[in-house]
Amino acid sequence: MKIEYDFGGSGENLAEFSLYFIRHRKAFSRNFTLEKALLHLLETLSVSELLLLRDEQRAIVGYASFRRQQLDGQPDPQGEVAFVDSVVLEEDHRSSRVFVRSFRELVRYMLENYRGVQFFQFHALADQPYLNRLYGKFAEITGQAEGIHGPENIYTVDIAKLHSYLTSFK
Repeated sequence: MKIEYDFGGSGENLAEFSLYFIRHRKAFSRNFTLEKALLHLLETLSVSELLLLRDEQRAIVGYASFRRQQLDGQPDPQGEVAFVDSVVLEEDHRSSRVFVRSFRELVRYMLENYRGVQFFQFHALADQPYLNRLYGKFAEITGQAEGIHGPENIYTVDIAKLHSYLTSFK
């Protein structure tokens, strides 16, 4: 199964992503209404970049939405934090190999394009034990926040250390 990584922010990509996000909003929560999904898109697309994961037919099978921000969470194009807002990968494309390769590609892009970034940060729902065990292998919980789907753990890791960790996998 070959995955292509598309970092393009064209109008066509944004439209295609928006439809994908709306269709897959339940991946975040069964209670993620269409209205909340539309508001989320409006709030994040103006400050975020996208990594689209595409299959051999160029169909979107996953994505990551990310941006630079300050340590206090405020969006800032010169911020020291590379923040991942959301990630989805369709279940039939999930594997350790795809996870590591996609994660490595995202971090590589950030290191090349986000000069001066020091930290990689993301949130995970606190009531997701599998994800929290997985993320605890390479990042520390540095806080908690109340997200739109419930309490979230805030994970932070030095981006250079994360890159080194991800490149240790072949």
